[in-house]
Amino acid sequence: MRESALSWARRLTRFGSPRCGRPAYRGRGRLVGYANLRSDALATRDSGRYDRRTFWLLPHDRGEAPETEYRTHAPLEAVDPRTVRAGRPGHLTARAWGSPLPLRNERPRPSD
Repeated sequence: MRESALSWARRLTRFGSPRCGRPAYRGRGRLVGYANLRSDALATRDSGRYDRRTFWLLPHDRGEAPETEYRTHAPLEAVDPRTVRAGRPGHLTARAWGSPLPLRNERPRPSD
């Protein structure tokens, strides 16, 4: 990742666990942060555009609606914004999950 810094639209304490990556959701959502690229960042071959990490919240995420299905867990792509650094991925913590993290063998699996 050729990132120089991260920019947040709001203070980190104001939202729980934003989603990280390229938004696949086309409805209402709110950008809360993004990565600033270094001057040596390369454009993609296909489009000639630059890829950057973005962080966003959807209307039903905990940071937007406290009484939601994510009250005691988090979406798959959620990260704790306090763990994210330029050039390094963040990870999910108990704070971002909303309760103690389940053990690896207790975490929900995708349905087959």
